[in-house]
Amino acid sequence: MIGVAAGCGGSDPLPTPTTTRPAGSAVDPRGYLADSALAAQGIRGYLATLEGVAPEVTPVEARRIAPALQEDADRVALAFGRLSAGRLDDARLEEQRTAVTPILGELAKTMDRGAQAAAEGRTRQLVALLPALRAGLETLRTSLAAG
Repeated sequence: MIGVAAGCGGSDPLPTPTTTRPAGSAVDPRGYLADSALAAQGIRGYLATLEGVAPEVTPVEARRIAPALQEDADRVALAFGRLSAGRLDDARLEEQRTAVTPILGELAKTMDRGAQAAAEGRTRQLVALLPALRAGLETLRTSLAAG
């Protein structure tokens, strides 16, 4: 899914999803890749923002980066919603979507909690979420590699 999205799609750029999808909607592989790319973009952006203030973040820095963290968390939440609502005819992609979606949902929740902690200047809580974020990413990578 996410690892695949970066190199696929032919010469036409993938559309950027901006709205939710009705539950049970049929999704073609291109739509799946677009949703996956949205999730990957959000995760990469979130991590890059955090790395920009590492290794120690102050409450002032946390509040400064909070909007960027929330924007990326919202991207991942939108991608999760779209991926969990859609269904693919391609059995391999559907199996991958089914395996990855719950992991992505947990990542989205963790990212949202981190963005909220940052907005409130709660650096200890923000840093405390990093192991869960790393574990979720590793689980996602492992799941994708197995698929």
